Amino acid sequence: MTDQSGCGSEMAPAAHVPSRSIGGSRSRPRSAWGQRLAKSSPAIVLVLFLHGLSAAEPLGKAAAPVVGLADKCLDVDPAPKTPTGNTRVVLNTCNGGQSQQWERTWRSQLKHSATGTCLNAEGGQASNGTNLIVSPCSPSPQTNERWFWSDFTNSQGLAWQIIGAGSNRCVNVAGAKSADKSPLVLWDCTGGANDTWRVHQTAPIVGLVGKCLDVDLANKTPSGNARAIIRACNGSANQNWSYQSAKGQVVNGGTGLCLNVEQGLAANLSAVIAYQCSISPQPNEAWSVAAVPRSGATSYQFKGKGSGRCLNVPNAKRDDGTGLIIFDCVGADNDTWSLVTKFPSEIKVRAYALVNDDGVTNPTTMTLAQLQAVLDDMNKVYGRMGLWFSLASTDWIVTKNTLLNTIGISATPAQDAAARQLAAAHPGFLTLLLRRGGGAFSGFSNASDYVAAPNTGFNAGLVVHEFGHYFNLPHTFFESLSPGKDGDANYVAYQRWLGHDQNVKAFEADGISDTPPDPGPWVFERRWGLSQTPPTTDPLKIGFESCAGGDQIQITAPNGAVVVTPYPDRHNAMSYFKHCWPGTAQTFSALQLSRMDATLSVPARSHLLRQ
Repeated sequence: MTDQSGCGSEMAPAAHVPSRSIGGSRSRPRSAWGQRLAKSSPAIVLVLFLHGLSAAEPLGKAAAPVVGLADKCLDVDPAPKTPTGNTRVVLNTCNGGQSQQWERTWRSQLKHSATGTCLNAEGGQASNGTNLIVSPCSPSPQTNERWFWSDFTNSQGLAWQIIGAGSNRCVNVAGAKSADKSPLVLWDCTGGANDTWRVHQTAPIVGLVGKCLDVDLANKTPSGNARAIIRACNGSANQNWSYQSAKGQVVNGGTGLCLNVEQGLAANLSAVIAYQCSISPQPNEAWSVAAVPRSGATSYQFKGKGSGRCLNVPNAKRDDGTGLIIFDCVGADNDTWSLVTKFPSEIKVRAYALVNDDGVTNPTTMTLAQLQAVLDDMNKVYGRMGLWFSLASTDWIVTKNTLLNTIGISATPAQDAAARQLAAAHPGFLTLLLRRGGGAFSGFSNASDYVAAPNTGFNAGLVVHEFGHYFNLPHTFFESLSPGKDGDANYVAYQRWLGHDQNVKAFEADGISDTPPDPGPWVFERRWGLSQTPPTTDPLKIGFESCAGGDQIQITAPNGAVVVTPYPDRHNAMSYFKHCWPGTAQTFSALQLSRMDATLSVPARSHLLRQ
């Protein structure tokens, strides 16, 4: 096995049927809405259908409308042009056309799907009133062509500001005019309706243990209303939803019905149903959406505007057909929701909690419940590719084995053989070894591969990364740029660039075209410097401490000349920089998800799938 080291570091006229519930045992911190991310932060990227935006994963190849003032769409107007002859970006009534589809690129650009051109500040200017245009997308974009997405709340809930990397000003509808063909300009960010945006998409909503929000048309309430329930995701139209932000309605794609609190009640335990959507929604069918940062992912709460309470799975029950309620919002697993883009399949985990042969020395310090909580957080990340992980109490196995318990950041041949033998004995499971050694690792070779992780400092971020290796994803950076092996990292990067057509693609380490070329943590480190005082000299830690700087890195030649500027994505789960922005979700690109999906069809992993 080739080991790949991981990161160390209207009202419903029906009676409500109560059911006992607990909404969660403790509150969790909310994100600080209204605080814009620093310009130097890497680009926050898009996907969630709700307001269409999430800090969780990139829009990637999935283009979608960007919607703003008066529920009108970002569009391109070929005529009339600006005084200098450029094509304007304007606000127009949304029509579903290709001209209103946009996608995010890994270079922090916003690309127009119909023309392949990119949003740009005219003339490279950064002042208030600068016209926004589209122009050919640059392979090495200047700051006037690069945009950051910053979360913001307005009267409709979660929205976003699109901020110029060079100007620190927002994409703005000039004069807050809502007529069609109103031009867009740069302007100081105010959080007004004319500089906040969302994206409209339709997708499943996933909740507890990867199960989907659904409508039960068979087992109705005593008053004859269709219940809102959770059910194993199956790809049906009844598991697709859209959020109509202007009205606050959550609309079911299969039935056309809206989420509604039965009888218009607002108390805890009130039943949630699917009911005919109103033209002018009553408070019981209007919902706001708020993000809740979690360990390893960002999830979302649906809060009833009439009750102030959240969409909730009563008692955190995981059974198919469990009817939903409203309950006080606490940010627990049963009142937070996320997005999936495929239909989940279960993968069972078999975890070995290791202790030395004497049964006393160096035992695993985490518990079954703690590991299950980690996997639940991971499911919010892996749910986007249609996977969710489960761990039964019978698959938590305390094992005396000094040899395995002393695995370090990689396995010796004897340790590897012992771990493979353990994994091969249970081919229907993903084998997870919890041992005393530092670091974590996994690889992709055959059905007896395994994941090794430390029994302390264990967290979803760490294991998301290592499971990525298990599903055949390499790092986004080149391992060979270690200065401990090859001398100064800038010099090594320069030599690599010279030997690979002097192109940023020389750093396309994983061969996946929609992940940014990444020179690696060593180059980040040499470019931005260590944040520790004093700086670490530990070769295993160098490269993990530096979180300064933006999403672009200038690699310099030995003579000081700038030779290449890559745009590595520090949020990507297969990089080493996701820790730099705690509370934001790790990401997989669309093609990374595709690679993992393909991996599950080959003999080395196909045994894991359980529909």
